[in-house]
Amino acid sequence: MSVDATQERVADVPPRPALGGSTTFTPYAPPDARLQQPQRTWQTPLALSLLLLTAIGAAATLSWLPHWLIASHPAWLADLPLAETDRPALEPLAAKAAAETAMAALVPAIEALQHQHAENWASTEFAALEAAQAHSLQAYRTGRYTAARQACATAAAQIVRAKALIPNMVREAMQRGEQSLLNQHPDAAVAAFRRTLDLAPENAAARRGLRSAENFDQVQTLLSAALNHEQAMDLGRAMEDCRAALALDPEAPMAKQLLGHLEQLAAAATFKTLMSRGFAAMVGGDYVAAETIFSQAAKQYPHASDAINALAQTRARAIAARLDHVLGAARRAAGLERWQEAAALYDSALTLDNAVVIASEGKHEAATRRVLDERLQGALMHPARGADPTAYRETVALLAEARAVPQPGPRLTNQISTLKARLHVTHASPQPGA
Repeated sequence: MSVDATQERVADVPPRPALGGSTTFTPYAPPDARLQQPQRTWQTPLALSLLLLTAIGAAATLSWLPHWLIASHPAWLADLPLAETDRPALEPLAAKAAAETAMAALVPAIEALQHQHAENWASTEFAALEAAQAHSLQAYRTGRYTAARQACATAAAQIVRAKALIPNMVREAMQRGEQSLLNQHPDAAVAAFRRTLDLAPENAAARRGLRSAENFDQVQTLLSAALNHEQAMDLGRAMEDCRAALALDPEAPMAKQLLGHLEQLAAAATFKTLMSRGFAAMVGGDYVAAETIFSQAAKQYPHASDAINALAQTRARAIAARLDHVLGAARRAAGLERWQEAAALYDSALTLDNAVVIASEGKHEAATRRVLDERLQGALMHPARGADPTAYRETVALLAEARAVPQPGPRLTNQISTLKARLHVTHASPQPGA
């Protein structure tokens, strides 16, 4: 309502009587109802029109003002929830679900880039990513779900661009770390390998490199001690130092090389000791021990000719010693005229070495003498057979065969004498049929 209209309405009101005046107060009596209809004037439509325009303007202001504020001041209004009356027309629920899925998918990728400090090595891409994420959140809060999903797609593209930088950066960081280790700069190597692991946490080579760099000083101290022990010919302690270094850093090349060198020296020393012990046992006639020791030396160096030749020599000497023992026993048995035993011993000698002529000849002689001894014993055990002319002649022939044996032993000599005496008695007695 305007000011002029208000003044006109005030002018139509009758003046109030002054208190204490001369006018007499008359009680109010309502007139006829038909007489109470208000009189319409030209000011009433105008006032209503002005009131309607004011209401429309206020509604338009309330509808447009929140959006103007968000566009002008997003930093401090982005997190403020909007009233339902301030939101634009709602989009379909499917668009809202798609936006939520896209926004949720961004979270782990963004967190991974933050952990990798992408703001340092991909500043442009990371800034664009953050802006796209903020835009998606703003669009989602204002109900513009399609715009939110499109902003997520923009953010995802920035993530792909940032990740595309990682392989080259990992390669460069690894090269710096490895070169720093070669140059004996462990601090620089630690920084390079840690940078690699920030970019690629599952990089096994970087983990090994970091372990080498962190233990570099301790490993170098142990290797220095190992070299000192080697110079003092304390190979055992030197190898212990190398193994302790490798326990700290299994990839330490110097520790591996030095340990291999020390193991070769230790093996050579062990080989030399074994060979000395083996020859001592062989010279002492302990061929079993010598063969065992030379076999151990051959295992130390499988292709060492010294050990192979010594082992063959020991075995040959062992066979020769065994052969001498068996032949000696065979000769003793033959000297005692135990021909069956002697024949068995000569056969054993031939089993050891079938080219031994003495064993062959001894076996043949023992077998012949065993047969002769059995025949002589048979003739002596049956003296009555001498009465038979045929048996008599066979006995005479047997006696002649026995007497032809060179250097007869006591047993054969006794057999010859006894058989000769019995033949003489038989010859002096009357022959059957005479």
